[in-house]
Amino acid sequence: MPCSSGQVDIAFISSGLDNWKKALENGRGLRKHDDSQSHSFAEKAYRNFIQAKRVDSQLSEERDREVSRRQETIHRNHLTLQRIFNVVWFITRLSLPFRGHDEMQQSLITGVFLELVSYVADNGDAILANHLSDTAANATYLGPCSQNDMIAIVGAEIQCEVVRRVTAATQFSIMMDETTDVSHKEQVAIYVRYLREDGVDCVITENLLALVDMAATTGEALASRQLNTLEKHQLDVQNVVGQGYDSGSNMRGTAKGVQARVKQVNSMVLFTHCFAHNLNRVLISHQCCLRYNHVRHTQLLWDS
Repeated sequence: MPCSSGQVDIAFISSGLDNWKKALENGRGLRKHDDSQSHSFAEKAYRNFIQAKRVDSQLSEERDREVSRRQETIHRNHLTLQRIFNVVWFITRLSLPFRGHDEMQQSLITGVFLELVSYVADNGDAILANHLSDTAANATYLGPCSQNDMIAIVGAEIQCEVVRRVTAATQFSIMMDETTDVSHKEQVAIYVRYLREDGVDCVITENLLALVDMAATTGEALASRQLNTLEKHQLDVQNVVGQGYDSGSNMRGTAKGVQARVKQVNSMVLFTHCFAHNLNRVLISHQCCLRYNHVRHTQLLWDS
C-alpha cells in the first residue's frame, strides 16, 4: 500500500522490481522497505481500515443514538406535562381561578396556576424544576393558550364521563337555564339528571353537560341548541323523560317555549317548573311581606 509519510522507495510505488536478487539483498529491496517508517505507517493504516466499522454500520449506530435521545426527550416531556396536568386537575376540583392580574416574573402574586407550579418545582420535583430552568420561554406550556387547551381537555374528559353515566342510566331528564357572564355575554347551562347505581343503592345525580354561548334567547333558538347538544353527545332525545326550566315565556310557553318544542320531538316528556326558581320566588315574596309588615307596624305605632 503506498504511503505519503517518510522516505519511500519508488520501486514499491510505481516502477517495481525486475531483479529478484536485489530484492532479497540485506539493506536493500524488501528488507529495507520492511524496516522503513513508510511501511510501518502504511501497515498501521491498513489494519485500522480493516478493523474499522463499515460506513452504513456507523450511520445505523448514530441513527439509533438519535432515536434514543428523541425517545428520552419525549418521555421527559410526558412526565412534565403529567405534572402540569395534575396542577390543572387540582385547581379545577377546587373551582379556583387560574389567572392572575399580573403574571410577569417580577410580580409578587402571578396567579394560582403559576404560583402552584412554582411551588411544586421548588419543593422536590426535579423534573418540573429542570423544565422551568432549562426550557425556552415559548415552550413551557404555562401560557394562557396552553392553560385553556388543558382546561378544554379536562372538560372534554369530564363530559365523556357524564355521557357514559347517562347512557348507562338509559332514561334521564334535562334542565336548562340562561345567564349573563361578566362580559355581558348570554350563556346557557344545560344539565342532565339521572339515576346512578352506587353499589346496591341508586343515587339521583345532576351534572352539567354543556355551557354554551347564545346569540338569541328565543324559545326556538334555545330548544334548537339543547337538542343539538344532546345529539352532539349521542344522547337520544327519546330517552328523555322530564324537563325543567324557569317561568320565562321562552322556556315554559305552551306554544313556542322550549318545553313545547321538545314535546314536539318527544311527546312523553313531562315538564316541571324548576323548584329552585320556585323557592327563590317564595323567599323573595316572604321578604317583601316582612318589609311590608314592618312598615305597616311602624305606621301604626306612629299613628297611635
